[in-house]
Amino acid sequence: MTTVDISVLISTRNRAESLRDTLRSLVKQETGGQLTYEVLVIDNGSSDHTQTIVEEMSREAPVSLRYVREERLGKPHALNTGMQQASGTFFAVTDDDAIPSPTWLRALW
Repeated sequence: MTTVDISVLISTRNRAESLRDTLRSLVKQETGGQLTYEVLVIDNGSSDHTQTIVEEMSREAPVSLRYVREERLGKPHALNTGMQQASGTFFAVTDDDAIPSPTWLRALW
């Protein structure tokens, strides 16, 4: 597994449409070449089309966009699973209905 600077973790459950907008903003982060990052969506027991959204978007994403499933309900379970699967040196967490600004990760960095 290739190491990146930041792993962005998003825990979600049955919010595929709002997640789509969040992912659109995350895969277009303006890093200025200062950092590398990946995006992990931790699906916390969704019964909607969350997995399909992530898989479709990952084909076009300029950064690694990965889907991880966690059946144990609860955000702590989801985030712990995400941290175990992440390849980043640092973690950034956002919600499945947030729209981070284009320079959000660079500002955190």
